[in-house]
Amino acid sequence: MARGKRIRKEGAPSTQHAGFRQPEAKLYGMIITIIALIVIALIWTFTSGTVALPAAVQETTDQQAPEASGADNPVEPEPTSQYSPAEWYELGMQKAAEGDIKGAISLLENCADTIPDCGYDFGHTLGKNGETQIASNAIYAAFRLGFLPRTAHEADVVLASLFSFNSSPSQVHKVIAHTLQLPDLTANQRGKLQGTLGFTLVKASQFKEALPHLEEAVKVASTDGQVLYTLGVALYMVNREEEGLAQLEKVAGLKDEAIAGDANCFLYGIYKSGGELELAHAHKQRGLQLNPHSPMCNLKDM
Repeated sequence: MARGKRIRKEGAPSTQHAGFRQPEAKLYGMIITIIALIVIALIWTFTSGTVALPAAVQETTDQQAPEASGADNPVEPEPTSQYSPAEWYELGMQKAAEGDIKGAISLLENCADTIPDCGYDFGHTLGKNGETQIASNAIYAAFRLGFLPRTAHEADVVLASLFSFNSSPSQVHKVIAHTLQLPDLTANQRGKLQGTLGFTLVKASQFKEALPHLEEAVKVASTDGQVLYTLGVALYMVNREEEGLAQLEKVAGLKDEAIAGDANCFLYGIYKSGGELELAHAHKQRGLQLNPHSPMCNLKDM
């Protein structure tokens, strides 16, 4: 304004006397009007919220929102999405206790790779949801992470998973040895665990190592055909042949058809190798009647 006044004082003509043409004046006025309309439109757009504000501005606006909205309409804080593995585990087990199996699975999955107990419970919950194979995989992974059973039932579940992966006898022994130290195991539970370990060792041809476990198992499982059969095989294979044959003949007469079939077929192999062909043939016929799929009766070299 000061500069304009100074020019006028120096005698500079006004626009009316400077030769301004009327069309140019109209154009100038239109430009001013358009700029004013754009400014008004921008102000309306930002206040109506139809265009996203820059992040810094939006953050400031959000922070000020509670004061602007008043106490009757408070802004809820966003839920925390990050928990520690222990917190995920606790939340998952709460869901499982409430019967929300799918909810428990989604929560336990977040700690299954870091907490061994969580890994087992994740797998066990998957099993409840019918996802058997994935459950077995998760339980095996938990064992490899360091999980060991807390109950006899958990030992059964873990052992089933180990067997499905053809785990080594040392892994089976680790699980059973730990479980046998748990308090409040019944005699039957102890016997079952000893029998399982003995069976695993016999399967691995570790007959001498299997014997003490099988002998303990048979004390509380004197009618368990699987334990009796496995004991008979182990006895025979460590050159206690008379004891082994007596045990196998006892099993061959049991009503449990599958295991009795296996015992007859094992006796078939023994008697055939010893040249007692008539006795061997009788046991083979009996074995195939009881268990047509017994491997001992179907070996080509027998």
